Amino acid sequence: MIPMQLGTGVEPEVLRDAAAAGVLAGVLYDLFRLIRRLFPCKAVEVICDLLFALAFSLMYFTVSIALTDNLRGFVLFGMAAGAVMWCSTAGRGIVWLAALIIKGISGKIAKFCFVLLNKFSKHLHSKTVRNAINLQKRKKISQST
Repeated sequence: MIPMQLGTGVEPEVLRDAAAAGVLAGVLYDLFRLIRRLFPCKAVEVICDLLFALAFSLMYFTVSIALTDNLRGFVLFGMAAGAVMWCSTAGRGIVWLAALIIKGISGKIAKFCFVLLNKFSKHLHSKTVRNAINLQKRKKISQST
């Protein structure tokens, strides 16, 4: 029979490790939150939530089995506390800053593509219009036999 008690010396260490895994889960949640912010669509939101739920469940199972050889409720509590701790402190600012940087970079890329497309269209327009005007000004040369 497997003993259910870990001992008072081991449980705080397991709780600390579970909180650290929860911080990693919070970072993962912030990555999904960043994706949701960049692509505001209901389908993206559902997919990100589903993927996070699956990842968190797998992480809980793995951490709990690795640390205690059983599924323990306080491991889940520690992971949830670590995730909340991350999301309420550093996570908020990091997601805001990352979204700002990515939107700025994508805005510059979009502006560059627009300028490049505009220059190409002006070049193409000048070539085609100039050729059309030159064709209209040309006189037909009659062929003599």
